[in-house]
Amino acid sequence: MHPAEHSPPSTFKSQDNCPLMPRRVDWPMPVHFPALRDTDVHLWRASLSDDALQREDYESIVSSDERQRAARLKFEHLQHRFIIGRGILRKLLGHYLAIAPDRLQFTYGRYGKPALDTTQHPIRLSFNVSHSHTMALFAFCRQGAIGVDIEHIGRSPDVLALSQRFFTPREHQFIRSSPSEQAVLNFFRLWTCKEAYLKATGEGLSGLQTVEVDCPFNPTDDTIRFLQCSTTARDAGSYAWEAAQCWPDTEYVGAIALGSIETGTVAIKRMGKPSPQRLSSVPTLDTLQTFTYPPTGDIRLNQ
Repeated sequence: MHPAEHSPPSTFKSQDNCPLMPRRVDWPMPVHFPALRDTDVHLWRASLSDDALQREDYESIVSSDERQRAARLKFEHLQHRFIIGRGILRKLLGHYLAIAPDRLQFTYGRYGKPALDTTQHPIRLSFNVSHSHTMALFAFCRQGAIGVDIEHIGRSPDVLALSQRFFTPREHQFIRSSPSEQAVLNFFRLWTCKEAYLKATGEGLSGLQTVEVDCPFNPTDDTIRFLQCSTTARDAGSYAWEAAQCWPDTEYVGAIALGSIETGTVAIKRMGKPSPQRLSSVPTLDTLQTFTYPPTGDIRLNQ
C-alpha cells in the first residue's frame, strides 16, 4: 500500500522546487534465463505498462480466480496491471520450475501473500511480488524467506504525520531531523525496508512499529540492517534478517528483505524482465548486494 493513501500530499521539495528523486541504476537485460542456485537471490524489474497483445497473452495463462480478482478492481488500468503482473510472475516461475505457467497453483497466507501450493509443486522455492504505479519487482530464492517492496514517489505524503503514526520513535526522529528536501526519500527508504520484511514474514502492515531499521543510512552502501525484528510470523525468530535498498527507476524506491537460517554468502542479482526472444544466449547479471549469514550487528527480536 502506498503511504500517500493515508494522508494528503506534503510540500517537501528540493531546491529547484522538484521532489527529491532516488538515483537511477541500470538493470541488465539477461539474454538467457539464469539458473537459480541455492546461494542466489534473483530480483527482476518489469514494467506493467499496458500492451493489448501482451495482456492477451497473459490473460490466457492466469487462473480464473486471478481474473476474478482483477475484475474486482475499480479502474480498468489497475485490472490490466494486475493481469500483466500475474502473467509475468507465472512466466518467471514457469521457467524456474520447468512447468507450463498456466499449470501453476498457489496458496495464500493470512494477509494474501502468495506461495506455491506444495501439494502440487513439492519444490523448494520462495518468491515475493510488489507493484506500484507502472513498475513491479519479483524476487526469488531457494532457501529462507523473502520479501520485496516498491513504491512510486510521484505523490509525496505527509511524512512527518505518517512516521509518527507508523514508525518507531527513533525512526520518526530520523525523519524529523532530515533536511526537508531529503525527508520524503528517507521516509520511503524506511517504509520499503519495513514492508519488505513484513511481506517476507507474512505479516500485515499493522506490524510496522515492531520492526526498526538502522538509520541514518550509509551513503555508500545500500545494505540495510534491522535493529529490531518481530517474531509474530512463524519461524521469524529463527532467521537472520537483512535487507538491501534497490532503485528500480528515477521515481521509485525499492527494498528486498531476506531471512535465512543458513550460514553462507547470498548474492542478490538484479535483472530487467527478459523478452521471449532473448532467452537462449549467455546471461548478463549484475550483483546488487552480497550478504553473509548470519549478518553482523545487534539484531533484537521483539518478543
